[in-house]
Amino acid sequence: MQENEFIFSTDDTIDQNWRQNVRLEDIWTQNSHKENATLGFYLICPEWTDQRLVKHDNRIRPLFQALIQPHLWNHRRSTKFDCGIIHLDTNELCNLCGDSDDGNQLSRTLPCPPEHLPVFLLAIHLPSMPDVHVKYLSGLSAGSINNMWRAGHANTVSNEAKKEVIDELLSFGLMARNPPPVPDQALRIFVAGDRMSVGKTSVCLGLLGNLVQAGYAPDTLAYIKPATQNEKPQLVQRYCEKMGIPCVSIGPVVYYRGFTRAFLAGETETSEELLAKVSAAVDELAVGKSVVVIDGVGFPAVGSICGTDNASVALASSYPDMTSSSNMESSFQRRPLGVLLVGGPGVGSAVDAFNLNAAYFERVGVPVLGAVFNKLSPDGFYSLENCKKEISIYFNQNDYQLQNGRRPFGFCPLYTKLVGDDALDHVLEYIRVFSEHFDMSGLIERARQVKDSTVLLPVAPSGPPPKRQKVIDRNSTRTREEIEIAAINAGAAPSA
Repeated sequence: MQENEFIFSTDDTIDQNWRQNVRLEDIWTQNSHKENATLGFYLICPEWTDQRLVKHDNRIRPLFQALIQPHLWNHRRSTKFDCGIIHLDTNELCNLCGDSDDGNQLSRTLPCPPEHLPVFLLAIHLPSMPDVHVKYLSGLSAGSINNMWRAGHANTVSNEAKKEVIDELLSFGLMARNPPPVPDQALRIFVAGDRMSVGKTSVCLGLLGNLVQAGYAPDTLAYIKPATQNEKPQLVQRYCEKMGIPCVSIGPVVYYRGFTRAFLAGETETSEELLAKVSAAVDELAVGKSVVVIDGVGFPAVGSICGTDNASVALASSYPDMTSSSNMESSFQRRPLGVLLVGGPGVGSAVDAFNLNAAYFERVGVPVLGAVFNKLSPDGFYSLENCKKEISIYFNQNDYQLQNGRRPFGFCPLYTKLVGDDALDHVLEYIRVFSEHFDMSGLIERARQVKDSTVLLPVAPSGPPPKRQKVIDRNSTRTREEIEIAAINAGAAPSA
């Protein structure tokens, strides 16, 4: 059997890795391998569980086997597996649920179990992750578990309960047959919005999550926002930290208070210097990666007054051409990356906005791969299905879109749970919803076609540079702190 082939005997997997008495701390010690993905599957039982059942642990194994079936999950040989029963006494339960002051750090890491026990617990860890992901399974009640334990069979396990397990495994790439190989040069995808607050960053989150589902190791992915107006932590950053995805949430270009006026006065770095920093940041992050998701800012023209609009940033983020004559100089000649445009609800207005914003990128030679239409309503005249039908007709029959290989890659529903303190708890669900409405493989294939293009971009963006006052003494350049203090004193609103 080859290393990347699958083990199809779930019965053997359960039996060979079964332990009747798993310690609480084993959740972390057994599921924290630095080189392998690990899956822990445990039954959490209180000490008052019927001891006659505990003695017959072989009766509970069919329930484990029913939840992880060969035709639902086939794990690679490199995945480490651990399973068994964790017996909790009253003190341990109090520690877990915050009713004791002497709980240890490991106990506090595990969430408080449901009110009624026993309950199944999944523990998943990938080599890139700083901590173990744990989840109590809600698809089986304590009563159902006890009844099946007494009966010694699991004929009544619902498809819903099985799906809950599969969804978790899918979210961490544990259902992918073979991880995609790391290419010589990372694929770069620039995500731009056709307006403000269209859900561009949540689309980036969906892309990263779907790439993990497809089997890409998190540490072979990367996320960067080269230019930003908002320096507050974003949900995509928290997801990257959880999964171990390299992330640069605040890039070299920040539109802070007073920046624009200071730029026009010649008191900041020039457009060329800022874009050179963008190139360096993206190039450095892309080393050794498979896919880099590059998040734009606002709508395409944001930053144009400073020469750092989305089209210019996308050009600066494109692939360095290592064969060009300038590859020994500070500025590589570059080959274009592809842009995914994020649009909103509508039909005529959505297509009009797409064409207008696509033209903005085309003017500097940066191709648009296509679009994803986001935040669509489940019903009404502009429902997801109605918009999908009409917009697809347009793209399928428009010669210009067909000639340029542009198409809609997804029509995604409005998802309202990505706000608030518990937003991270809903990320995996959002990613699953996104995957149901987005053609990830189609986007990757189109992005590869653009990457393999022989078209070379100019070293600098076309068009006249932004006008700036001439500053004879470069020492007059002011620091960000000085610029912001002056802006605040002049009445500028707080930065985002």
